[in-house]
Amino acid sequence: MPERGRYRHWSASGLGLVWLALVGTASAAEPRPAALDRDFRDRVRPVVEAHCIACHGPDDQVLANHFGKDTVQASLVLGCEQPTTGYHESNFSLAYSSHISWQNVTSPVPMEVYPSLAFDALFDNRGNQRAKSILDRVKSDAEGLSGKVSSADKAKLDEYLTSVREIEKRVEAARGDHAAAADSIKDHGPAAVAAMKRPDNGLPEDLRDHMRLMCDIIALGFQTDKTRVASL
Repeated sequence: MPERGRYRHWSASGLGLVWLALVGTASAAEPRPAALDRDFRDRVRPVVEAHCIACHGPDDQVLANHFGKDTVQASLVLGCEQPTTGYHESNFSLAYSSHISWQNVTSPVPMEVYPSLAFDALFDNRGNQRAKSILDRVKSDAEGLSGKVSSADKAKLDEYLTSVREIEKRVEAARGDHAAAADSIKDHGPAAVAAMKRPDNGLPEDLRDHMRLMCDIIALGFQTDKTRVASL
């Protein structure tokens, strides 16, 4: 029999990651709802409040609520794996191991796992705007600014715009993965998609590339002051 009440919690604040494994089983003699409610109240909630919530939320959402009024997005909550639904064999919700940001102990903040959708939300890419570079929107402003600054600042501006375009190209490749899987995602539904492998589920095939792209999107969000709070 697994030992009841044994928890392992690991966090890395630099990347905003949380891993929580809950080991144990509810007594078979107790009705599922009563056992689940009691186990959550006595065993899970104290751990979540003391560790997960204290580290990753609602603290990040407190910051989001404070700074969010001054930015386009209150916060970026991104991930690289599809959140899972249902219950662990020990009757604990899988939400606790697949969400990193929480409004409170029972309400996770939805996270975006598709780079193209995270990018579009950050820069308000809609409809036909997705067919052209976001740099086209600021071309005249950038050219005007370039003529007013020093040569050193102009070089820095050019470097920044080039980096934005490079990230945008990588986002477009990720958009292709998502579009190719769109029909399958629509047909199978969220629960089935969570069990699919990359890139069939629309996520970039290489997890390392996926993580780098998400980090770069966060950096762009900070650089453009679109948001000041992010979790990944």
